[in-house]
Amino acid sequence: MLDYRLNIYNNATSPIHRLQTNHFLNIYLLLEGTMTLLRNMNFQQLTSGYLFYVYDSDAISVLSFEGTLLCLSINNYYVYNTSMNQSTIKKLLNTVDAAYLKSNFIDIIFSIINDSNIQTAKQLNMLNHIKVLYEMDPASTDDNTLTLIKNVTAYINDNNQYQLTCQHIANTFFVQPSYLSREFSIMMHCTLSNYIIASKIYFSICDLLEGLLLETIWKKYQFQSYEGYVYHFQTITGNIPNKKIFKLFKYENINALTLRQQQILKQIQVKL
Repeated sequence: MLDYRLNIYNNATSPIHRLQTNHFLNIYLLLEGTMTLLRNMNFQQLTSGYLFYVYDSDAISVLSFEGTLLCLSINNYYVYNTSMNQSTIKKLLNTVDAAYLKSNFIDIIFSIINDSNIQTAKQLNMLNHIKVLYEMDPASTDDNTLTLIKNVTAYINDNNQYQLTCQHIANTFFVQPSYLSREFSIMMHCTLSNYIIASKIYFSICDLLEGLLLETIWKKYQFQSYEGYVYHFQTITGNIPNKKIFKLFKYENINALTLRQQQILKQIQVKL
């Protein structure tokens, strides 16, 4: 089972102000209405049925939104730990398109609505398609600072099993630590040090789901002690990583849908 979140936004009852969620890849489907975005200094006008995805380091803003938006958030762990060989990439390049991705997304949503087991293989396949599309996307920004922050977040998620500091990362990307710290905080809405710690915690949730022992996990991500790991885990997630929480993660999902959300999802099945 993957670590995911499912949310529904409506401009009248639950408006959305920020499309990015730190440590998650967000996949959105505009169920009804219209939406105007500013992505990498380009305007996008979306209409009902449009599927799009947002990485946590993307430069994207909501300019207007009227309607209902469905969001599936998937832990960055799977984004950065899903490797592809060249033959897989070549195959995906021949099959990747918006219609296929949307069909895959809808199948996964139906699994959630019907309370059936999430199809892990289908989710990972969808992630691979998104990664290929992301690499092919010609709309990448020319802004050096935005490119830097995007590369830094990728570096952190690829290397969060090690001790990372602002100084080390700044040296890696040949920038001043003060500049990196300031610009990272502005774009990511959190400090660089907090992002590093939270990256370790969110990755460790997926390790819990896969059955790794707590003693192994806190050492894997190089926390100074088990107590330190528990402290940060509780601060970030609001829970203590004990056996009860492990069961909650594994079988019920930490952010289970509310009754109202379930009712809304059942009402919009016909729209999917």
